[in-house]
Amino acid sequence: MFRQTRFFLSFIACFFVLACGCKLTFAYGDPHEVYFELESEHFVLHYPASRQAFARRAIAIAEEAHAVLAPVFGTVTKEKTHIAIENHLDTANGWARVVNINEIHLYPYPPYAMEELGHYSDWMRQLIYHEYTHILHMDTSDNPLYTGLNVVFGKFARGNATMPRWFTEGLAVYFETKTSSGGRLRYELYHTMMRNAALDGRIPSLGGMSAQPVAWPAASANYIFGAFFIQWIAEKYGEQKLIEYIHAYSRQVIPYAMNRVALRVFGDTFDALYDEWRAFEIRKARKERIAFEKNRRATPAKQILAPHRHAHPNARPKHNAFSFYQNDGAHRTGIALYDGESKDASFLTECWSTCDSKWDNAGERLFYDHLESKDGYIQINSLFVYNMAQKCSQRLTRDIHVRSFDVSETSLYLIAQQHEAVVILRVPLSKIHADMVQDEFETLYRGRDFEQLEELHVLSGESWQTDRLAMTQFSLEKRGVNYQDGALVSEPHRDLAHHVVTVYAGKIDNDGKWLENGLPFTTNPTRDPAWIVSEEGVSLAYSAVAEDGTLTRYLEDENGNTKCFARRLEGIHEPTMLENGNLVYVQYTSKGKAIAVIDKDALFSAELSESPCLSIWKRRVMDKPLVMPEVAERDYLPWRWLFPLAWWPSFAMTGEQFEIGLAFSGRDYLDHHNYMVSASYHSGLDVFNFSASYLYARLLWNISLSAGIWNSSAFWFDGKRNQEYDYQQATGSLMTSRTWHVGLAVSQLTLGINMLHTQSSERFSYSLSDPAGDPPRFPEFGWHNALYVNYVLSNLRQYEKAVAVSDGQRIRASLRFEAPWLGAEHYAIIASLDAQFSWTLPWFETHVIGMTLSAGTSYVQNEARMPFAISTSVNTTFSLDDLLSLSNTDALVHGYQPGTLNGQHYLYAHLNYHFGIYDPVLGVSTLPIGLQRISATIYCDWGYAWNTGEFNILRSKPAIGATLHFDITLGYRLIQRFSIGYAYGDMHQFYFGFF
Repeated sequence: MFRQTRFFLSFIACFFVLACGCKLTFAYGDPHEVYFELESEHFVLHYPASRQAFARRAIAIAEEAHAVLAPVFGTVTKEKTHIAIENHLDTANGWARVVNINEIHLYPYPPYAMEELGHYSDWMRQLIYHEYTHILHMDTSDNPLYTGLNVVFGKFARGNATMPRWFTEGLAVYFETKTSSGGRLRYELYHTMMRNAALDGRIPSLGGMSAQPVAWPAASANYIFGAFFIQWIAEKYGEQKLIEYIHAYSRQVIPYAMNRVALRVFGDTFDALYDEWRAFEIRKARKERIAFEKNRRATPAKQILAPHRHAHPNARPKHNAFSFYQNDGAHRTGIALYDGESKDASFLTECWSTCDSKWDNAGERLFYDHLESKDGYIQINSLFVYNMAQKCSQRLTRDIHVRSFDVSETSLYLIAQQHEAVVILRVPLSKIHADMVQDEFETLYRGRDFEQLEELHVLSGESWQTDRLAMTQFSLEKRGVNYQDGALVSEPHRDLAHHVVTVYAGKIDNDGKWLENGLPFTTNPTRDPAWIVSEEGVSLAYSAVAEDGTLTRYLEDENGNTKCFARRLEGIHEPTMLENGNLVYVQYTSKGKAIAVIDKDALFSAELSESPCLSIWKRRVMDKPLVMPEVAERDYLPWRWLFPLAWWPSFAMTGEQFEIGLAFSGRDYLDHHNYMVSASYHSGLDVFNFSASYLYARLLWNISLSAGIWNSSAFWFDGKRNQEYDYQQATGSLMTSRTWHVGLAVSQLTLGINMLHTQSSERFSYSLSDPAGDPPRFPEFGWHNALYVNYVLSNLRQYEKAVAVSDGQRIRASLRFEAPWLGAEHYAIIASLDAQFSWTLPWFETHVIGMTLSAGTSYVQNEARMPFAISTSVNTTFSLDDLLSLSNTDALVHGYQPGTLNGQHYLYAHLNYHFGIYDPVLGVSTLPIGLQRISATIYCDWGYAWNTGEFNILRSKPAIGATLHFDITLGYRLIQRFSIGYAYGDMHQFYFGFF
């Protein structure tokens, strides 16, 4: 009794020492940022001070979206929607959810003109309308049972949140388009992708959509096919029927009965509707192809690189070659060089994101952008240069958000994003060095808020005595947006917004503005500008949407004369002119983005020139004036939002025993603080379990605090057999961790203090009939308080087509120190080191070889203690971590009795061969279950554990095994891997489990 009392008093004392000694400061994203809030009638917006202009405009758009969309959906909600601006991702996107609270997160960087989000009349409006559509759709709940559960337990039951992504994303794309003059359903890129899939018979089945497609366009299929399907339903039955369906589905007690509701609302199942829509899209695509071919305007082309996600081809000067972003979905991504003579592609340098590249005039230095992580909390698109002679890369910019760039004979030009504005920067090539900051560049132009410049192309010429810049431009300011002291006052009526090609001639006025040239490049909308010098003079090539919706290449001279350059049904994207006059471009296909070439003799053909060339873009009135609502502005105080967002019960029963529990959790909206507390009662053991955790995140050093008391059972070896026993355990820990990014590798250092006490009321006795038999192994009771440090360095990567971790290495080291002055029973030092390697076979896309090597050693004052156990924990059937993804490098030898391999030191090796078998992407109608992939692994293990002074390598344990994996989609979203396997060491072992 005294021992138990001492145990709990010691634990409580240690817990409060940890809790009271933890003095924290906070920051999210950039730790130097200060955060504020804006509150309006329907929204609370949380933002960093540097994004005030974005925040004020965002809350105005949000109130406008509520006024436009809430009456359409008929959703009545008493709670306000929280909007958090995340300023740490240099990308354009956002997300929304309605579990616990209505919540939207926005990334405040504009999309690029040539990406999927690039067709907009106002990108902020499009983003916020899209995300708020999710809120109104998923928060619609007409079910009184769910309403009651949400009142009691916190909002977690929302029937519409269980709908498949093709419906939720398709609906949001539909309304983002309907409420603007832009939107993805008007985008020629989306129409091209839809037409390609229809013509090639590659529109997924409804079951395949519900099971989540893994082939191109993968996750984007929900947006593309879902949006066109939803639009077709709205046109066939009326938009009000869509809303009626949403409310009818929300009244269902049991979710996923989509066809049952569809029969009541539409008079037919989604299966029949989807088949009818697919047939409609195929007929429409065939008509478009026939109409295109009748005009005899197609330019012949040849595909030279198989499709996946290749991008950004750029001609290498003085060579018949081009660089491009290589992404085949199975190997590492980066910049590659295609040689037009040998027809081979060689990999130059690895990079992340869709890296653009530009050559210097000599063709010896390749400049490229790369999305790098800074201090583990922020991502910045930075500029690098690859030296062809030295075959190495160097980072050129630091803390500059590079949007576009190009190189002239004398200078490097950058378009950089500075919060809501852009700047044009220049530096002489002679002054380029590593890690340049913005102050080292000459600022040529500083744009107004929400003006975008990109797709920069520079031309040097003696007649101009300066460089001439061409780029695409989008500007709210040019359409009358009124700002005063950085705050939005009002927006008058505006015509259709679009990207246009703008040319800057190189002159600077008295106010330091880079003057716009008066050349008449006025086609709407225009993209992908490029200078072309020929015997006829200097012309500007650009891409524009033709009358049939295809993205076509045009050429305009300095006198304003325009003619067709090249024309393809699938469009001509990101073109570049090689030294031999051929045109290389990105070709969208039903299987992905390929690289294709058009022979120079096929350009400017008489047949092409005689055909209709340029469409007249109809200008339409888009949005009503944007008015700033009344808002309350205040400091962001996280403690205001730390009340529990949800709590939930749990219940489990085995035979006559049961366990009942309760948990609750909370966080603030910028994720400064996260906590969870849970408690349960176990009838069989007649004990209570308790755990609590707290995380202080978004610092350079994250801090977490946790404590727990629980009861369980385990086995101990008495010299003859494994005996089960019950034990009680209490823990408390304080941990801090820091993440660094070194090139393309990630390193993480974790430091902490851990208190652990284990006890049992049972007594242990044994008899050893065979003196040569294995000695007994006692459970490790008592205090094991320790200081510990872990370090991980990893560049492991997995690619879209791959079925396992495909490439890279990881090293992990850990050290644990226990001592009586920390409260431990004895002194102990425990250290381990493991290395993990993975290689994709170059001749097979989905075949991967993986290897893990691991070792550990310890000094323990208690000689009976054996810290390492490397055999499986149960006899024949168990759930194990995925052997193939190598996500867990803990040593594990299969095919042996539990507790076979224990000791104070160990060695371990694991080798596996992982290969894909089939990607069926099978689903049944709208049921929330599907089969994505089937793969397999063949592996071998080898391990040995021993105590000090007992080393005998002949006692090591080898094993072989094989595992079959099924990647299953559950609930439309959750991807789980079900594995069944067999291993043999000194026994036959069969296992299965979900991971």
